[in-house]
Amino acid sequence: MSVHRDFNKANEAYVANFGDKGRLALAPTKKLAIVTCMDARINPYAHLGINEGEAHIIRNAGGVAKDALRSIIISQRLLGTREIAVFHHTGCGMLTFTSSHLQTLVKDSDPGNPALEAVDKIDFLEFPDLEQSIKDDVAFLKENPLVLPETVVTGWVYEVETGKVCPVQNLWGRLCVTHLRCSDSPNCLICIWKTVRSILLSFIDETCHSHIGSLRHM
Repeated sequence: MSVHRDFNKANEAYVANFGDKGRLALAPTKKLAIVTCMDARINPYAHLGINEGEAHIIRNAGGVAKDALRSIIISQRLLGTREIAVFHHTGCGMLTFTSSHLQTLVKDSDPGNPALEAVDKIDFLEFPDLEQSIKDDVAFLKENPLVLPETVVTGWVYEVETGKVCPVQNLWGRLCVTHLRCSDSPNCLICIWKTVRSILLSFIDETCHSHIGSLRHM
């Protein structure tokens, strides 16, 4: 039995408790965009305490920033977000395959079908190391000229085994956070404060970093 047959019944219950959500603004009130994986075990609203209308949730396989760039540009330029949080997670399927393996799998499903050769042009953006993948995504967003210069970018791991979120730290043991100074003023007080704030936040949960190491390849 197809799952879609249950949609209408479930929606009736949702509509009955919809309340005043129809008045929510189009732009997210926290000016936050979260990039995370499509994994069915992940519910960013629940594990981050975020309500509908407060943040954009941008999802793809692995929560890869490069794949999310189109949505990030729309989120920032048209809908006012100024902070990006990148979440990858333990037990991610993106740690388990390579693009060449998946390309072969697709073509072998119907040998000789020339239409399937198109899969060879797809980079599935898999990654072999969980923590490094987050650092790479944070760096990608920091260095990308299409991302607004005042954007605060942080990197996180979500543990599917415990529900816990942990900040990813850089080589200096600080939270993997970037904040690009306002292009109009290198001495912007707001920028300076946000930079200091991000450094202070890095010491909130020092226990997470060591825990990530043991879970990164699970």
